[in-house]
Amino acid sequence: MALNLEPIIAEEEFLDLQSKSQLTKPYISRSSRLVCNLLSLPKGLVFRHKVAHRIKAIRRRLAKIGEDKNHFDLQHSNDSEESTVPNRSERETHSYVNEEEVTGREKEKKEILELLSLGAESETSHEDLSVIPIVGIGGLGKTTLAKQVYNDPRVIKHFELRIWVYVSEDFNVRSIVEKIIKSEDQTLAQGLHEMQQLQRKLREEILNGKRYLLVLDDVWNEDPMKWGELETLLRNNGKGGNKILLTTRNEDVSKITSRMEPYCLHSLDGDNSWDLFKRIAFVQVEDLIDNHKVSIGREIVKKCHGIPLAIKSVASLLRANPEIDHWLSFKDKLSSISEDSQGHGHILQTLRLSYEFLPSATKRCFAFLSLYPKGYEIDKIMSIDHWLAQGFITSTSNSSHEPIEEAALRCFEGLVSRSFLEYDQGYHGQYKMHDLVHDLAVWVGGKRYAILSNDEATIDERSTRYVSLQLNNLRPSFTSQIRSSLVQAKMIQSIIIPTESNFAIVDRRFEPSFYKEMLSKFKFLRSLDLHNSGIEIVPESIAKLKHLRTLDLSRNVELKTLPDSISKLLNLQSLNLSSCFSLEELPRGVSQLVNLRNLRLDYCHCLTHLPSGLGQLSNLQTLSRLVLSEDSQSAKVEDLRNLNSLRGGLEIRNLKHGMDIEVANFGEKRYLQSLSLFWGHDVAMDAIGHERTLRGTQYIPSLKDFTLNGYGGVCLSSWFPFTKLVLLKLEMMPALEYVTGSSCERSRQSMIMPSLKELRLTNLPNLKGWWREMDKGNEDDSDLFMLPCFPQLGSLYICHCPRLTCMPLFPFLDWELQLRNTSWKLLLKTIKQKQINPQMDEMSASSSTSTFCASLSKVQRVILSKNDDLEFFPDYLRNLTSMWYLKIEEFPRLKSLSPGVQYFVSLIELHIGSCEMVDLCDDSVWQSLRRLTHLSLRELPQLVDLPDGLQHVTTL
Repeated sequence: MALNLEPIIAEEEFLDLQSKSQLTKPYISRSSRLVCNLLSLPKGLVFRHKVAHRIKAIRRRLAKIGEDKNHFDLQHSNDSEESTVPNRSERETHSYVNEEEVTGREKEKKEILELLSLGAESETSHEDLSVIPIVGIGGLGKTTLAKQVYNDPRVIKHFELRIWVYVSEDFNVRSIVEKIIKSEDQTLAQGLHEMQQLQRKLREEILNGKRYLLVLDDVWNEDPMKWGELETLLRNNGKGGNKILLTTRNEDVSKITSRMEPYCLHSLDGDNSWDLFKRIAFVQVEDLIDNHKVSIGREIVKKCHGIPLAIKSVASLLRANPEIDHWLSFKDKLSSISEDSQGHGHILQTLRLSYEFLPSATKRCFAFLSLYPKGYEIDKIMSIDHWLAQGFITSTSNSSHEPIEEAALRCFEGLVSRSFLEYDQGYHGQYKMHDLVHDLAVWVGGKRYAILSNDEATIDERSTRYVSLQLNNLRPSFTSQIRSSLVQAKMIQSIIIPTESNFAIVDRRFEPSFYKEMLSKFKFLRSLDLHNSGIEIVPESIAKLKHLRTLDLSRNVELKTLPDSISKLLNLQSLNLSSCFSLEELPRGVSQLVNLRNLRLDYCHCLTHLPSGLGQLSNLQTLSRLVLSEDSQSAKVEDLRNLNSLRGGLEIRNLKHGMDIEVANFGEKRYLQSLSLFWGHDVAMDAIGHERTLRGTQYIPSLKDFTLNGYGGVCLSSWFPFTKLVLLKLEMMPALEYVTGSSCERSRQSMIMPSLKELRLTNLPNLKGWWREMDKGNEDDSDLFMLPCFPQLGSLYICHCPRLTCMPLFPFLDWELQLRNTSWKLLLKTIKQKQINPQMDEMSASSSTSTFCASLSKVQRVILSKNDDLEFFPDYLRNLTSMWYLKIEEFPRLKSLSPGVQYFVSLIELHIGSCEMVDLCDDSVWQSLRRLTHLSLRELPQLVDLPDGLQHVTTL
């Protein structure tokens, strides 16, 4: 029997907050405060009298439950309530794979490549289309194997078109066709509403005359009619040798899709299973010589039956708990899993055992993630906001100063380290959950978590607390059914509407009346996620959600204002309005939200000001944007004075003359990691005024990212640079001539920004040098020896800085170099220099010891544009041996890419544009480009026909 005390506690807290909010209003007089206190007494006494009777009744029920427990000799169990796994939700996999993380599938990959018939005989193949099914239970790595094949260089070379489509249980031909079209260009399917239009686009523009490989991942369809409809659209495209690589758990699927025998993927053998396990589980090399621990590990691996997902999950858990007693305990529990449990059920049992070893708070957080569809891009910050709103994490570490957000972050990172979540580099740096892990989350969540979809529109009105609306369309009848289900479940505490990560809003907009009804019915709602839902007007009735802790309205691009009643949400801790591009202002009452900890306003470009009184929000941890205004009722820089708990990033807009930024007290903001300052461009301000304004940012202990935009000074302050900076952006500064006035010698001794990894200099037309004293214009090789460098710099972007000739060297770039409308003297100095070894200490550096450095040998991407001097690609570019991407634009005098191009042996992608005199007919230009797969040539008047030398580039 569940006894929910939260509504009672919440009512008590709300009364206290209401009084506190009234007393913090800046305009209330002392006498008025006294009246507020007196008037609140009767209401509070009546409420407490009612609560006392309710608590007594609950105590009587608890006592009766205790008597029954003893009478029937009941035992306490931590098992979640029984639940069945729901139907699969839509999932979106992708083709990216990190080959280094794949173990033991070399043989399988080779065999699949042989089945694809990549040899010369396939060039004249009379078979129009063949299907290769990969069959195996969940967690074996079918998708990973398909990714390995998809990204193999031989496959890339052989097929003119490669397409990746995740199918899942809903085998919708229209949806699959749309995904195929969008794989070529996201915009191609726009405006195509009829199936006739889609099939014409597919057959006449996408597939026509191209040999293609189509991967259909995770297919469940057993209906031959549906498969036949899709197959008809894919056949007869005018080119033979087309292949479909299909992954499925069901062998019956392979029988209706292919005439060939399915490729059955089996478990990893013992050696590969052990290799995968020890790579993850053994933190220290010394552990591998601990025979006892190794023996336990091998026994555990045997119980995972060669299933990569199970091995990875178990190994991640044991890595976090390296004590030998924990390993023994886990081995015993794993052994208790029935040997008769096979396949999908066995994997779930193994994953469940890993789940049982999670901390109790982490278990609750994990179950909440079941509300997201399979394959959904899980946002770390949004998830943490929901967890905190529900009270899943209520305590922190021993440090009394640590905010609860840090404890929630550790919880999230714990799920990642134990492989319950995976960081997905291929999708905007978000996190994803394997489908079997998602099944586990649904199972442990039970009836308390419900998903309303087009296939399921009913919930358990007594048990459900957390609801996810996963909708493909909103038919009136369906919307009515959802309303009926939701209204009956009056104790709902969370509602989320998951949508795609992009800004394309599908037909998921509810009628305004739906939002009004939803906001008026659920008085116990703690978190409400309406991001990217298309809502344009937030109803005044939102004030009824007096227990609301988290409100996410981000990415609603038509939302312009919020109702004044939002100031009554006194429990609100997090308000997310990021990417609300049309948002113009916030209600004045925002300053009354005394519990607000996070106010996210990233990319709210139309925001003209913020209301005054923000300095009263003493709990504020996140304030992503402060827009200043001369209006007396608007927020000022001084509102930041006491907000010393700010974390993450802060962007200040519209800095103007007379604004003394020192009053912001930045020196006390120990947790601030990113600061962006934007000066207004509409008000004249002398250089001294700019420099005075900047002086207030003199020292921020933990600052890693720093952006200056519109600064009008000639030089930055003498205390610049910050020693801990990782990212520095200097933008739109017409008067800036030098970054710092300190001399080269002093800068060298102190090392120039030793932690800097990315530097962006953009639109600085008068910038001459990094140091004032080094602006000579005639440095010789001895001067180069004295120049310091950025020892950690990985990416450098210098755009529209035509006068810049002197700055620290950058020989260690390992990612990207961009030079646009910028002197090549910088590049020449870096390439020519004999660089002091950066690993030496300062004493060694001051000596004559030096070592030759192959400058720029690790840079991978190079973009060069707007150079009026270069006629030939120089020989001194030979060091660019790791470069796989090169873009050359607007070189009006460039005649040839030789001789430098012959050294670009790693080049995969080449773009050349707006080079009026370049001649590409020289065969030597192409002979060394043995890895080139992408070539773009545009606005080249000398190019009449494709160069004959392209015949040497067989990888295109």
